[in-house]
Amino acid sequence: MAFANPSTLNSLLLPSPLPRSHSRRSFLVKAVSALCLFIYKISFLFLASVYF
Repeated sequence: MAFANPSTLNSLLLPSPLPRSHSRRSFLVKAVSALCLFIYKISFLFLASVYF
């Protein structure tokens, strides 16, 4: 029981901060990927306009 109580406390305390950081991290990843895709599209259009 003495070993079970801290683990249950940790399992209760851990999930609340984790999803926030995970959601923020996933939002950052989505933003960075969108930015990279945007830059890729712009560079592709620029190269296409230069070559064609």
